[in-house]
Parts: sequence; C-alpha cells; structure tokens
Amino acid sequence: MSLQKLLKAAGYDEMSFYFSKNKLKDRYYDKSSKDLKELLEQYKSSETDLLTFDSKKRDKAREIGFKLFDATEKLKWIKEGKEGFTLDQVIKELIEAQKILDPIMNKYDYSKLPGRS
Repeated sequence: MSLQKLLKAAGYDEMSFYFSKNKLKDRYYDKSSKDLKELLEQYKSSETDLLTFDSKKRDKAREIGFKLFDATEKLKWIKEGKEGFTLDQVIKELIEAQKILDPIMNKYDYSKLPGRS
C-alpha cells in the first residue's frame, strides 16, 4: 500500500492531496534510499570540509593577531625612543602578517557542496 493510500485510509486526505500535488516540487521525490544515503554522506563530508576550512582560517587569524600585537608593541617602543627595534623590523613583521592574511581572505569554494557545480 502506498503512503498516499495509507494517509487516505487514516483520514488524512488533505495530506495525500498535498503530497500528490507537490511531488514535482520535491527534489528528492525520485531518489532511492541508496541515493539519499550517498547524498547524506556527501553532506557530512562537505560539512567536515567546511568546518576544517573555518578552523584553519581562525588559526591564521589568531597568528595574525599576535603578529599585529607584536608590531604595535615594537612601534610603541620606537615611539618612546627605546633601543632594540627599527621601523624596518616592524614593516617586515607587517608584511609577514599580510602574507598570512592573503589566502584566508578567499571565500569558501561552494562548488564542494553537494548539488553544486
């Protein structure tokens, strides 16, 4: 017995009508259980990939934060006339921070998500 017939027998004619009218809008209507399981695995994999991508971004942002803090402290020392640091060292540190920042400014590659191309 089909789900629609079961719903009708149970007195849920409206739901049966809804399912019959909206099955063309359901993008999973013609999928088998195997296809749906594969799709779920793809979603799990893409979720893990996205979380890894985000984690790496946060690690790099933390590294940049430390570099910027160090550069700021060195600039304060230079401003106060203390010995040990030069503007060239601070500039070099800022350039290093920029090099770390460049790759994490890229967006996530959404084509890695299931159903995207």
